[in-house]
Amino acid sequence: MKNFLSKIKYLIAIALLIGQFGIFSTANGALLWQSGAELQSATALMEYDTVSGSPTIDTTTKRSGASAIRFNTTGTAKYIQHVTSSGTTDMFLSANCLFNSFPASNAKIIQLYDAGALAQNIQITSAGTLEFWDSTGSQNGADSSALSTGVWYNLQLSGRDTPGEQEARIDGVSIGGVGGGYAGNGIRLGVDASVTMDMYCDDIIVNSDIGSDQASWPSTTAKIVHIHPNASGDSNTFEKSGGGAGSSTNYQDVDEVTPDDATTFLARDTGASNQAKDLYNAESSSTAGIGGSDTIVLVAVGGRGGSDSATSAAGRNINWGVKSGATEAWSASTDLSINGYTTNADPVPRNYKYVAYVDPADAGAWTIADIDALQIGVRANSSATTVLKPTTVWASIQYEANSASAIKTVVDLVKASVKTVNGLAIASVKSWNGLQ
Repeated sequence: MKNFLSKIKYLIAIALLIGQFGIFSTANGALLWQSGAELQSATALMEYDTVSGSPTIDTTTKRSGASAIRFNTTGTAKYIQHVTSSGTTDMFLSANCLFNSFPASNAKIIQLYDAGALAQNIQITSAGTLEFWDSTGSQNGADSSALSTGVWYNLQLSGRDTPGEQEARIDGVSIGGVGGGYAGNGIRLGVDASVTMDMYCDDIIVNSDIGSDQASWPSTTAKIVHIHPNASGDSNTFEKSGGGAGSSTNYQDVDEVTPDDATTFLARDTGASNQAKDLYNAESSSTAGIGGSDTIVLVAVGGRGGSDSATSAAGRNINWGVKSGATEAWSASTDLSINGYTTNADPVPRNYKYVAYVDPADAGAWTIADIDALQIGVRANSSATTVLKPTTVWASIQYEANSASAIKTVVDLVKASVKTVNGLAIASVKSWNGLQ
């Protein structure tokens, strides 16, 4: 029994150390873009600007959330590409990748680019090692250790003009770096070579180095999930797509996982001038897979919508936002001047326009209770008669698994094995150093 208790103390100590030295923490930076393939679409201009070679969505093999994107190639390239800023920006890219097989020759899998010119990249070799190639086209640093198939790895790549810096990392450990800056305005992710291999990607985050929150490398352990409208909220003044006043069933036209564009949508039609606004209650954090003791890093509200004209006009501008408690918070004016539909905004960058690292109601850190009570929504930026057509709304939540979850796992193992440990009730083991 003494040896058993020692092992339990050891496991709990590990969980406590995880909490103290990293799993609670997040990088400090300004989010440019994040994606967990949660829209479950590999169609261009849906979740990613450009899609080449027909990658697929997989809902079985994923790191978090409901899905991941798969690049299963047979001699042709398959990748996604996304513009993350309107101009050259210092950036840090993080992507989690799992490999089922490796190519017979080197393949670029993660790249930064600027105005279409591809630059520094991470390559996978036939031996399953990773290489960092800088913006001059030269390998910098040694190959990483060989990766295993069927394991998720966090891969990161940076490009900064000031200070001049390029670097690649795997699970937070550098595999190569060089001075001399090459920032960019976009990323390419996938298999960019005519090879045969199979890889998955999930939980992709791009940060800039500007701002007071997340102005550096993303956390290697961050996860991304979506929550969707599941009930009416405090406002429903967008009209039905077929005409008629909005109602408590408005949320049913914007709640789909993969946007269906003209199939179900809401509208502000060309009738009386109004500033339409809808708010929706949303799915719980646990439904999305967030644990009760996990840490919320940020909430980003996204959506898909459009208009009936590509002519830019103030009346075709929209806001994405939230209501927390009695407080509403909205994004800046966002252009949806498109004869059709677009994700988040048009033109590029089609990034999230509402991003909050703290709860707007109290300026404090987001809590699980905040998420579970949150309303998400869409609003016309101004009163007008121009057409606006929101078709889908969601919240993209970046979070960290909390070390308390690790402690709970240890406790559950103890509870399954014994009723008491050295005379201590299980309730005493559950509370260790004040942590539940």
